[in-house]
Amino acid sequence: MSLVSKTWQTLWSALPAYHFDFNSDTGQPISYYYQAGRYPKRKRSAATALDESLRMLHEYDDDQKKIINYFRLRGRVPLQSQAWNVDRWIELVTKHFVKELHLRFSYVAGVPRYRFPPASFDVGSLVVLSLSHCVLDQALVQEERRFCCLKELNFSYVDLNGLVTDLLSRCPSLETLEFYRCENTQHTQLGDLTKPIKTVNIEF
Repeated sequence: MSLVSKTWQTLWSALPAYHFDFNSDTGQPISYYYQAGRYPKRKRSAATALDESLRMLHEYDDDQKKIINYFRLRGRVPLQSQAWNVDRWIELVTKHFVKELHLRFSYVAGVPRYRFPPASFDVGSLVVLSLSHCVLDQALVQEERRFCCLKELNFSYVDLNGLVTDLLSRCPSLETLEFYRCENTQHTQLGDLTKPIKTVNIEF
């Protein structure tokens, strides 16, 4: 292999080209690609299939982390006994500087909504946060936590838990805010923001 080829190979492997789009009911990728371009084999369970697909992220040291452009998980709201799997996946991708995080769950009768975020959650790189059928946890607005890069919030059927005003005050770069059929919006005050939001769509 020539020196030029080795140089291009190094540059190519450094590109932030990770993109994950999974169905949480099956664990199979809906749209999944990265440099190697290989799909995971069929597995015994959805959780195992997702773990296999994300396995390459465990192979990088702290100083070799990759940027994940996009991570979406959609399917039925996870059972409480399975929610820890979602926690693990979110913690993993946020360690790799995920830019867009989409958790698009669908309603399941008798199953509580997924509590977001998990305890270990690095928000520094997020540009887009999109949630459906989740409930915001107090951990989202822990002391000193700020969403400095966040430009878009999109929540549908989310229990806001009265945390919206505090959350928005931690998003200095926010440009788009969309709420659809969310609950517990009390004490929400958009007028207290230091910077006006360009696009606001709220439907109760």
